[in-house]
Amino acid sequence: MILHSTPLSAYLKSTELVFELENDPALIQPLINQIQQQTGQMVDCRDDRWQMQFQVALEEAVTNAMLHGNLEISSSVREEMDGSVVELMKHRNSVTPFCDRRLTVRVNIAPDRVLVEIQDQGPGFDVSSLPNPTEDDFLERAHGRGVMLMRAFMDEVNFNACGNQVTLIKRP
Repeated sequence: MILHSTPLSAYLKSTELVFELENDPALIQPLINQIQQQTGQMVDCRDDRWQMQFQVALEEAVTNAMLHGNLEISSSVREEMDGSVVELMKHRNSVTPFCDRRLTVRVNIAPDRVLVEIQDQGPGFDVSSLPNPTEDDFLERAHGRGVMLMRAFMDEVNFNACGNQVTLIKRP
């Protein structure tokens, strides 16, 4: 009989998490916390900056998929600070087709990378039509820089042809 002193977790090569979420922004932070907890068990990412970048990119991607994708709420509505976006979210979550749409988040964690796929059930969008968030018109806006932040903080960001799925890859 061979006795091993190496913990079993050292032999784990990858793990996968799959979430199917309703369009409730209150689920975003618990989702990110769960993903970060699982990531921390497999990926050597003790760097606070890595963790912060990973968290911001995930938050942007999930929020975009939920609000812009599934609920089809435009950025211009989010710009209004009068609470209309909250009322519109409540309304859309109570009528079809919006109330039936779900957000699927697939996470594959390996020691050398974390891959996150976020897919909404909305109509998608043309990624090439995104405005440049560094132009003067956008610098003062509170929203509209999510994709730029994802691209800055992740090693890879790819959208499917339809524009309703983003794949994020982060390496330690």
